[in-house]
Amino acid sequence: MYNILIRAITVVGLIWNTFALSAQESGGIIHGRVLDIDGTPLVGATTSLVRKVDTVKVSSVATDEYGKYRHANIEAGDYQLIVNYLGNERYISELLRIEAGATMPMTDIEIGESTTILKEVIVVRKEPYITQKIDRTVVNVDALISNAGTNALDVLEKTPGVRVDPNGMINLAGKAGVVVYIDDRPTYMSGEELANYLRSMPASSLQKIEVMQNPPAQYDAAGDAGILNILTKKAPGTGFTAGLDLGLIQHRYTASNNSMNFGYSGNKLRMNGNLGYVVQNGFADVSISRQFFDATGKITSTFDQLSKIRRQGQGMLSMINVDYNVTEKSTMGIVLNGTFARPNRKTPNRNSIYDSDGMLDSTLLSDNLEKGRIGNISFNLNYRRKFDKENHDFIINADYLNFQIDRDQRFNNSGIQNDGLLTFFEQLSGKLESDINIYSINADYRYPLTEDILISTGVKTNFTKTGNTADYFFVKNDEYIPDYDKTNNFRYRENINAAYVNFYADYQRLSIQLGLRIENTIGSGHQLGNVMRPDSSFNRNYTGLFPTLFTLYKLDSLSHNQLRFSYGRRLERPYYQDLNPFLNPVDHYTYNVGNPYLEPSFSNKIELSHIFKNMVTTSIGYSDARNLVSETIEIMDGTYYSRPNNIGRTTVWNASVDVALSPIRWWDLQFRAEMARLHARGDFYMGYLDNIGYNGYIQGMMGFGLGKGWRVQVDGHYQTDITQAQFVYGSKWGVNTGVSKKISDRTSIRFSASDIFYTNINRGIINDLHDAKANYRNVGDTRRFQLTFSFRFGNSGVSKPGNQTNSADEERSRVKL
Repeated sequence: MYNILIRAITVVGLIWNTFALSAQESGGIIHGRVLDIDGTPLVGATTSLVRKVDTVKVSSVATDEYGKYRHANIEAGDYQLIVNYLGNERYISELLRIEAGATMPMTDIEIGESTTILKEVIVVRKEPYITQKIDRTVVNVDALISNAGTNALDVLEKTPGVRVDPNGMINLAGKAGVVVYIDDRPTYMSGEELANYLRSMPASSLQKIEVMQNPPAQYDAAGDAGILNILTKKAPGTGFTAGLDLGLIQHRYTASNNSMNFGYSGNKLRMNGNLGYVVQNGFADVSISRQFFDATGKITSTFDQLSKIRRQGQGMLSMINVDYNVTEKSTMGIVLNGTFARPNRKTPNRNSIYDSDGMLDSTLLSDNLEKGRIGNISFNLNYRRKFDKENHDFIINADYLNFQIDRDQRFNNSGIQNDGLLTFFEQLSGKLESDINIYSINADYRYPLTEDILISTGVKTNFTKTGNTADYFFVKNDEYIPDYDKTNNFRYRENINAAYVNFYADYQRLSIQLGLRIENTIGSGHQLGNVMRPDSSFNRNYTGLFPTLFTLYKLDSLSHNQLRFSYGRRLERPYYQDLNPFLNPVDHYTYNVGNPYLEPSFSNKIELSHIFKNMVTTSIGYSDARNLVSETIEIMDGTYYSRPNNIGRTTVWNASVDVALSPIRWWDLQFRAEMARLHARGDFYMGYLDNIGYNGYIQGMMGFGLGKGWRVQVDGHYQTDITQAQFVYGSKWGVNTGVSKKISDRTSIRFSASDIFYTNINRGIINDLHDAKANYRNVGDTRRFQLTFSFRFGNSGVSKPGNQTNSADEERSRVKL
């Protein structure tokens, strides 16, 4: 911790000295904002200062994400300010007289769309695929044609730096522990439940993905790898509009993603919503091989397992957001969300057991069926009060969320000798119920000290109450006999209190953002006993300070070269259900197990980046995590247990380069390459774990505009082997393609193909097992063909977003059932 802070202070000191030297330069300053006719900031508008006496351009600056521009060190004289923005009218100011050493603030410049009609010329303003900001990277979802007809999980898998493993766990820059937000509000789920939720969200309803490896202080400190914030599409600026997206997916089976969004905006009332209907119909063929050895290293037996998982189900998502302007400066808002799904999974298993000579000894056949019901309802009430100054406001949010998740399981296990004789038959029935309630309230206040200095602060408290019941029975002759080894009743309560302060300053060339967050966590867990197991309980109470620092320094007046530095301390709390020491059977020889002794993980992250023309970003980073929670595998008496455990220390060095540019107007190019060194060490059930692994990842995309509304795109990725704690994830690669046709201003059609060569297959090796070794291979529905039809009706345009609702933070991401 001390060494990292010293490095951070040194880098910031060097940047500050450079800034101080630049600030000593004399000359006048002129600054202001550029907006559209609706008052929305225009990003990337070109502002130029032209000397009146000889019409020479002396300075050119692009507007930032807030529509702001600033020209500094301008010699005294008479000038005109010219503003250009593609597809909009050109603005030329009156004569401006700039004095040496003086600052001239300009009134807001509003420019509307151009009404000039050019014969045979169509002006199209295309949003870039990637935009770099001081504390995050923003990805435009619609820029990737192969996202058409897919779902939110597929979109994340194609987002630069993001990887998704076979279980739906999301990694960022090779690190687990990502917290997923939707519209600045957490999803409150993880693992398989988060994967199912994201699979139910059509990609057509998404607008942007914000990637934050070091989130600022206003976000919760939870999430060792960072935050992925999914921004959905909003409603139009005036009147009524709606859109319909129908998507058909074909792989081995047929599935579909369908959605409708709608909105209305009037004088005081603004409303928008989304409806989604998804038909899931997928598969995964999973093979696991385990070899067992004696003390001399000789093979004593081999266990081969083949599972043919069949996933089916339907899901519906709904969201409605209503904002009402009580006065000119105050707004009340309500957000309602509902998710209802019925995922079903059927898994026939064939387990073949071989003796030391490789001869078949016996076979275990398992026929597993699971029917699930997921219901999630969330309610948000928010209030926003604006004051006279820009960025001077007060926001309060109150949230309530409820999850009802039920699973009915049935396991039929049969043992057969190699001569075909049935040795045993076992039938196990399970009913799992989860009830999770989250209450949260937070308040945020922003106050601009000057035009370029902004202070924000906030407080938050939330209460979480979870109940998980698992009842298992052996079924014999239609009689249900309790299985007390697996039956359990687990209760967990948690209260988190937090406060933060954030300072942002935008100087001549240097932008700096400093934040400090404090969080206190109080938790208690209680597993009720049964006739065979006694009660058990635990308590947690800990407090942490989480500083953040971001700097963005422009090396030249045109902002062609920028240096970005970030530092942050992060926290990862254990998932609620991982604290429950229950046995959850997968088959007769495979179990998932909880761990009540899990500790929270704290980490420090630092990164330095160079940004060239917002097109090429080169970064180096380092992170140091203590007690990072990781899946571990233990084999005891031939039975396979998957259990979360703390890994003493995990350090990661990484380097990456991101490229996003258009070499020619009709050709787009995006590329990312990263390399990492991961070192995990700590106490382990096999002894001391000390693993070092190097890995690389390449991802790229090319898009071509062919004219007359046609566009073609190709993207793909390659991943080397990845060593992470006990696992070595095998290399894989995949290629996707897509073509789109804009039929009219309101209608379009897209076709895309994912994993064309069927090479994006998950496989790996499991190390550090007691007298055993194991490997696996997972072949799923990665090769898919999607056809999507989109239709828009009503008024065009995009509304300004309503109140950001983020009072309930990362708790939802810790729901893992």
